[in-house]
Parts: sequence; structure tokens; C-alpha cells
Amino acid sequence: MPANTGPSEMIRSTIHCNSAPTATFPASVVFNMYMRIHLTAVATISAVALLIPAVASATKIELGEMDASVTATCPTNCQAVSRVTGYQTLAGLLPPKDGKSGSPRKDLFVAPGEGRIVSITLKLGKPNKAQLAFFTERLGAASQVRVAIIKPKYKRNNDDRNVLNAQSDLIELNQYFGKTVEIPLKTSLLVRKGYIVALTIPTWAPVLAAGTGYDNTFAWRASRGKPCADTMTQAAQELAGSFTQYFCQYRTARLTYSATMISTP
Repeated sequence: MPANTGPSEMIRSTIHCNSAPTATFPASVVFNMYMRIHLTAVATISAVALLIPAVASATKIELGEMDASVTATCPTNCQAVSRVTGYQTLAGLLPPKDGKSGSPRKDLFVAPGEGRIVSITLKLGKPNKAQLAFFTERLGAASQVRVAIIKPKYKRNNDDRNVLNAQSDLIELNQYFGKTVEIPLKTSLLVRKGYIVALTIPTWAPVLAAGTGYDNTFAWRASRGKPCADTMTQAAQELAGSFTQYFCQYRTARLTYSATMISTP
């Protein structure tokens, strides 16, 4: 059976640092000035058949879209995700309907059809000087992530096993700490219906929302085997075509990323 860590185990499921008094820093937004996606419907008009319908247009879809309430920890209650590939499986409850309590909000990062992932949006915490030194000493100076496209291969008794189908280049994050940033991928990544858009963190990254408001209706799954409390051993899935067990599921937290998909017309 997979591990489901509760509030008392959340600190052990990530690298946690509160080694110095902290202050709250205002977040800012980094706008992507060199990438604009224009979706234009293409109509093919024949001189012979003027009534041929227009070709369907592509659609922009935000997988795992984050509202304003999603804020990464650091410097307050500073936690970072380390050496793993993961994706959100549960993100709270949907609004109540017909007098019944809301159902779980799930499958946030499952592609609804074929398309391409063109960018990633990250909400990043801002570790203070002491916290940054803590992470750097244990996990490396460079905070890095990459987008991973994984194909579900096996699922039995919640024992998820996935194949890495494709991944982006590494993205350096240190310059973006404390900001919300959309980063275009150098090469877009193909997804098909049912594929999962995950986040690989080969070193460490302040991309975790936790604390007040995050109960057991929030969970993310990671490419780790037992013990799930071991966050120092390298477990990131980075070998193309590799088959990896996603045994560990961490509750009471949310990974602070989303991915922009352009559907295939």
C-alpha cells in the first residue's frame, strides 16, 4: 500500500528549514515578453466549394491552474521539494452541488486530449539568507526544475508506475525566487489523452504550498519508493523511456506549478 503522509509527516516529506526569523516578502509577477501565443482559426476556401466549413482552431488549456490563494512557502514555514518527479493528484473539493458536499478536485495534470505543452508557470517561495544556505549546503546551489511528460503504465491498489515519455531542458530558478513566472519551453512537448504533465526537481525548488487551508483533500504523488520520508536520495525520473514506481503520496500540500497546453485541432 502506498504511503499517505498526514500533517505530522509533512515536514519529513520535504526538506524543511526554519533556522532563522523570517519576514514576508511581497510577490511580484514576471511577464513573458518574448512569447505570445496567437491562436487563429484557419478557414480553407475552395473556388469549387465555398461552403466547406472552417478548420477547427486550437484551444489553450491551463493544466493545474492556480488561483490567487495558492502561495508557496518560504520564507515563512519554509519548505522545498527535492530530488524527485511529482504531480498533484488532489487539490481540494469542488463546490457543493444539489445540497451534496463537493467531490474531490482531481486529475489536474492529466491531458484531456492530444496537444503540446508550450510553457510552465511557477509560484516560487523566497528563502531568506539562512534558508538558502541550508538548502545549498545539502542539495546544491542551483535550484532547478524541468517539465516531465509521463505515460501511466500500471496502476493497481494505488501503486502507480509511469514511463517517462519526454522532458524539457533544465530551468534555473534562483533568479525568480519570490515571484510568479511563466517560462516558455524551448521545444514544446507532445502529450496525448491520459498523459500526465509532471514536474521534475533534480536538486531542490521552493514550489510547495502547505499549512493553513491544506488538509487531506490535497495530495501529490512522487517518484519515490519506501521510505517516503527519505528526501535526500535522488529519485527524480530523468531517463527517457524509464519505468518508475510512484509509490509515495504526500498529503496536506500542493505543488505550485501549472502547464499551458495547446490542443491539436
